[in-house]
Amino acid sequence: MKVLRYKKPNDSDIQFGVFLNNFCISFQDLQKINQVDYPYLNQINSYMQNHPESEQQAVSLIEYFRQQFPRMSSKYFIPLDKVEILPPLYPPAALLDFGLSPRHMKNSALTLMKYEKKWPIRPVIRSLIKFFYSDKNASYKYYKGNHNSVTGHQDLIQWPAFTSYLDIEPELGVIVGNARHNMPWEEIDSAIAGYTIFNDLSARDVQWPEMKGMFGPTSCKDFKTSNGIGPFIVSRDEVSDPLDLQVTVNIGDRLYFQGNTSEYSRTPREVIYYLTRYQDIAPGTLIGMGTIPGCCGLDRDEWLLPGEHVQIGMDNLGILNQVITDDLPRLQPTRWPARPELGKYYR
Repeated sequence: MKVLRYKKPNDSDIQFGVFLNNFCISFQDLQKINQVDYPYLNQINSYMQNHPESEQQAVSLIEYFRQQFPRMSSKYFIPLDKVEILPPLYPPAALLDFGLSPRHMKNSALTLMKYEKKWPIRPVIRSLIKFFYSDKNASYKYYKGNHNSVTGHQDLIQWPAFTSYLDIEPELGVIVGNARHNMPWEEIDSAIAGYTIFNDLSARDVQWPEMKGMFGPTSCKDFKTSNGIGPFIVSRDEVSDPLDLQVTVNIGDRLYFQGNTSEYSRTPREVIYYLTRYQDIAPGTLIGMGTIPGCCGLDRDEWLLPGEHVQIGMDNLGILNQVITDDLPRLQPTRWPARPELGKYYR
């Protein structure tokens, strides 16, 4: 099941529904067709707060839909390309972003040192990084992201004036329904409301001083439009193994990246179990598992340009398309070398 939020053509009302048979249909219309009243399905917040019962109700409506589809009026069905797709959660109840991809952590740290440190200390630090990240078992470290800066499919990404090295971070996003303190291991799966594509935008040339300050990333990840999610929330039954999803990234016609979620050192189930040892998790929380190795600019020392289209695809989860603005403010001086291709934006 792929649930989504969207607007119909020439209609300002926000619909909460499902993508089926290449069409969007709202849960309100499904209830009308089926002559039932399921208030949990009227909006995404109530769906999350009442998960997993809300998912069970949705599944029952969808089963009826599949049986009756050939006989239903076409007025209920809207092709995906005719609707305005909105972020599937807006805003998430919280945003917790983990770093559970050791190869990305190693590669990105090596690139950071290329720009942050000089000889003779640079080769020493690079050797330590390679040794430190040789173990695949990354620890459960995370930071709290800005859950109020969410964007969705086809949205425009802003370019902050304080960075010349804007970057993407494709991640597997895990959406939590109800996960209570000390939830038993055997119940954890039921707390997963679904999966989504998460694009954690980052300003790389301001990242190192913030992380060195021991408070975690702040402005380098906490700016307007810095968290992209979508286009759907895909239920667990459509993702047989969340750690076996092929990931592809196209940045215009210029760059192509690929990777796989198999490089995560923990499963979503293990992450939720870890968090619930000491807290409840609010319904509708978004958990980022970490950047897919090889799929961001910092891993590869390859950087975005204004106006580029970014396309992130994951098996079974769809494709998240976003556009980097070409309407940049005057860029402030960067701590890293100025990029010649951004020359007109420095003046």
